[in-house]
Amino acid sequence: MAIVLGNFSSILVVIVFFVITDRWYINFEEEVMAKKFGDRYAEYKKKTRRWL
Repeated sequence: MAIVLGNFSSILVVIVFFVITDRWYINFEEEVMAKKFGDRYAEYKKKTRRWL
């Protein structure tokens, strides 16, 4: 919709959000979960995609 309306700054905001979420926040959460649940979490990660 942003492209159709010519609002490219909206696209940039969405891209930045996904990059920050993927590179920083998800990594942080995965580390915490690995410490808390250990091997059970490692098995879960093998079966589940990162972005549900």
